[in-house]
Amino acid sequence: MIYLDYAATSPALPEMFASQTLFTGGKTETEAARAKITRLLMGGGPAGACGTLSADPGEIIFTSGGTESDNLAVLGTFFQAKKAGRPCRILTGATEHEAVLESCKAAEAYGGMFGCDVKVQVLPVSEDGAVAPETVREALREIRAEAPLILVSLMYANNETGVLTDVEEIGRICREEDALFHTDAVQAVGHVPLDLRKLPVSMLSASAHKFGGPKGTGFLYLRKGVRLQPLFFGTVDGEADPSGIRPGTISDADAAGMAKALAYRTAHLSEESARIGRLRDLLEKGILEGIPGTHRNGRSLRLPGHLNISFDGVESSSLLFLLDMKGVCASGGSACAAQSRKRSHVLAAMGLPEDRINSAIRFSLGPETTDHEIAETLRIVRETVSELRMLRG
Repeated sequence: MIYLDYAATSPALPEMFASQTLFTGGKTETEAARAKITRLLMGGGPAGACGTLSADPGEIIFTSGGTESDNLAVLGTFFQAKKAGRPCRILTGATEHEAVLESCKAAEAYGGMFGCDVKVQVLPVSEDGAVAPETVREALREIRAEAPLILVSLMYANNETGVLTDVEEIGRICREEDALFHTDAVQAVGHVPLDLRKLPVSMLSASAHKFGGPKGTGFLYLRKGVRLQPLFFGTVDGEADPSGIRPGTISDADAAGMAKALAYRTAHLSEESARIGRLRDLLEKGILEGIPGTHRNGRSLRLPGHLNISFDGVESSSLLFLLDMKGVCASGGSACAAQSRKRSHVLAAMGLPEDRINSAIRFSLGPETTDHEIAETLRIVRETVSELRMLRG
């Protein structure tokens, strides 16, 4: 099997398993895992290193993964506005993950139930798949006069196209306009360089299994001074969660495994990004130049392992089925929506015509992808697309 669906989930790293096997339990190890994650998010520098911004281990909230982290960021902000008696405005993008979009819908629904002044504005993306910083600036200035609590939530990297958002510039704009900025960085953590000493974000979501860690665990980075209301209630262990926001027992072994996986990915990030990017480019060139009627979806500024391609005259479901039969594992888009058979809201928001949306598949490469696998994938894709087009006459 040639596995090219790393954006859905990344196989667990042996280093992570070793960390969990050697884990002895106890709060000391959990605190060490939290401190290690914090250092890695600060560009790998030592705790307390100088920079424009700061970070400390108390700003890491362990969660069950990206979905919970996104929900906590969006709904926790809404309930904080409710508690403070302030209007709440949420800006998000049309290509966001459902974990954010559905949380925004829930915030509006709760606002109606509780009689709160909350409005969600979904910002458009350009045809290259990204929200422009100026679009954010204009939207913030339009609503600033209302003096609400404002949250901007935009993906760091899109899960379907891999397109990167200009998080640094948008973060600066949010700081200038006194707005909170949350980024769903589930696809980015462990795959692009991060330094929260310099990156102006208020909150950042991550999921361990996207970078070789254990499934069912992740974290929300919450910058000191940013206030959220909890979504769960119970006894909060101040040592397990210094923020006091998330009650419940933490899987200490999973926290240790997540920290170890992130450390490994960070240490090998530069070399792996270059290697994976080269293989992705080979696959892209081989498809676009070797198969007529093919189109890349999304701009070139994207994650090194992502490639979203449409094939004229071919239905993605048929192509994926045959590729799977021939030993190539790819995806039609978001792993979370894989069974729903819904059209891609990401590609639709980019303004692509229906035929390109219905013929699009995502290849996502990872650490175990080889040159031989790319060559074999190209052969199989060319063969399969030709077969499907012949059947259509």
